[in-house]
Amino acid sequence: RYSGRVAPPGAGRFMSFGEFQELLEAAKAYNNDFVPRRCGLAFRLAMMTQADEVFRSRFQEMSFLEFQHAVGVIAWMRSGGLTTALSEAVDGFILQKLSLLGRRHLLRGASSFASDFRGKANIA
Repeated sequence: RYSGRVAPPGAGRFMSFGEFQELLEAAKAYNNDFVPRRCGLAFRLAMMTQADEVFRSRFQEMSFLEFQHAVGVIAWMRSGGLTTALSEAVDGFILQKLSLLGRRHLLRGASSFASDFRGKANIA
């Protein structure tokens, strides 16, 4: 639902920045510490550095693993940048915000996204 819409046919699924923004809006993820203008920073902090950002668009394509990192970055930013109790902040963000998007859609999307990613990376 929030990934794969801009992927070319036959390519692996990924989440674009626009889809990432839509997900955060739908989840009502913003608070006083994590405001909408910081969304791009969270997206970029979660992404792996790419050697070629001129001829390839991979630096704009978030994989499922990078999305998991983004959830951690968002929880960290929502807590005001505190590292104490970060695991509780991540758990709280997932349970209070992401679960609101609908369990069936989220789990189905995450599992198919993860399986697509595993297939591309040859991970069992």
